[in-house]
Parts: sequence; structure tokens; C-alpha cells
Amino acid sequence: MENKTLKNVALTGVAVVLGLPLLKKLSDAQRQLAAQAEEKKRDQYNVNCVKGSRRYTINLLTIRDKIYDAFYNADWAGITEDEETAIGTLLLVPKTRIGQLAVLYKTAFNKDLRNDFVKYLSNTEYKRVQALLN
Repeated sequence: MENKTLKNVALTGVAVVLGLPLLKKLSDAQRQLAAQAEEKKRDQYNVNCVKGSRRYTINLLTIRDKIYDAFYNADWAGITEDEETAIGTLLLVPKTRIGQLAVLYKTAFNKDLRNDFVKYLSNTEYKRVQALLN
């Protein structure tokens, strides 16, 4: 009985040692597939824009995150929001995509995009983005 147990333990040990590179390859492949899926998901939020003669592409998820960071992650004791970054970032978005951006913002952060601009900007600053948000 002991020989059979030892033999099974030895076989299991060999299988584990031989299987580790295979498991690593599988986990690398899974990570790569997950990264590709994430990139594909992000790509669906790419928006081609034209302002005057300038053409550029934005990603609404990136825009959403930059605005949130400007208001909440640059905020030290309520006095250091990065209003200029939030304004400049929002001004990149076509008016036709503001609604979609607002939904993405609400879904990700449970915050209202328009209310955050009203809350954090002075009246003068808000006038620069008012036409987009209303």
C-alpha cells in the first residue's frame, strides 16, 4: 500500500512540475485575450472629431476619466480642482456626444456630469462650457 501511495505522490509531483509551464502559457494567453477584449471595448467609444480644419479622435472613456480626475483626484481639501483640465477636456467632445459622455460618467462614478461642472466651476468658467452641457 505504501509503495502505491508513494508512486501516486511521485506521479502527481511530476505532473505538477511539467504542468506549470503549460499553466503559465494559458494564463499569459488569457491575459492577452482579456487585454484585447478591453481594447476592443474601449475602441467602441472612439469618436472622430472635426473643429475647423483640425481632425482628431477622442475616446469617451478617456475623456470621462480625465474630467473625473480633474474634479476629484486633483482635489486637496476642496481647493485644488483642476478646472482648466476639465473644461479643456470637455471642449474636445462634440455636442452630439455629451449625452453619451454623461451616461458613461454616471455609470462609472455615480456622479452627474453637468452638476459637477456647476459645482466646481465659477460662473465665468461655467459659461465656457454651458452651451455644451445644456
